[in-house]
Amino acid sequence: MLKKNKISRCLVGESILLFVTLCWGMSFPLVGNSVATVDPSVFVMVRFFLAALILLPFVFLEIKKSSKNVLVAGMIIAAFNVVVYISQTIGMQTVTSAEGSFITGISVVIVPFILPFFALGKPSKKDILCSFLCLLGLFFLVGGNVSHLSTGDAWVLLCAIFVAITIVYLQKVSSVLSSLSLLAFYQIFFTGVFSIPFTLGKSFLPLLTYSVVGAILFCALFATAIALLLQTKFQHYTTANRAAMIFCFEPIFGSLFGYLINNEKIGWSVFIGGACILTGTIFSLIKVDKYQHFALDA
Repeated sequence: MLKKNKISRCLVGESILLFVTLCWGMSFPLVGNSVATVDPSVFVMVRFFLAALILLPFVFLEIKKSSKNVLVAGMIIAAFNVVVYISQTIGMQTVTSAEGSFITGISVVIVPFILPFFALGKPSKKDILCSFLCLLGLFFLVGGNVSHLSTGDAWVLLCAIFVAITIVYLQKVSSVLSSLSLLAFYQIFFTGVFSIPFTLGKSFLPLLTYSVVGAILFCALFATAIALLLQTKFQHYTTANRAAMIFCFEPIFGSLFGYLINNEKIGWSVFIGGACILTGTIFSLIKVDKYQHFALDA
């Protein structure tokens, strides 16, 4: 019975992470459209302060009981988030939704190799194989045309590196902290605070358009407040490496919504890439109890 409960909890957590990935995927074309007129740092700061305001009523009574460990962990993740979201948003000024989501997805390959630095165990051969199979799928998603990285590509690549670090660090701290809701709130709030210096001298007037307001509201509510809260509370139900592989679906969703919202083309490469990602992810889910045991031991 205990083993079944662990497997059930793992599947629930991973299903929730898939929903989180859907929200992030939809944000790519919305962010890409917005930063055509709005400075990326301004967009990020407003997005995160609004998300913190949305979460505040749900954690207000807990704030007085905050521990130093939760506050510090939230600030550390916030520092990572500033690099993640500002670099990604800058990159989305010049790359498509599919390209941006592909490069962000490279984090899935980085995760297994930084696990040892956080004392979360060594990646197995199966972890590495599944990670590279997912990377192959991500490669197909953009037709294999990634030999020449542009400036925008480089910014999103920097984002991918810090996405991987954030995933692993969150895996490390979420299993020992008492209030994961507060951890989510602090990381969101301080991401807004740490973004302020980058907005100095920038114009806020482009925010006052219907399309940008709609994009910020969606990103703040679904892709930030809800998504980061769910990720913080449920990622520790699985392993960091498998969470990263679930996040591999982000470019599939990014490509899909890029087509629906911006009429970006979807070719056979998307379907081939999606098949590779599905194969790698399903293969990683075999013997769930073994992997869940690894997560508990870590």
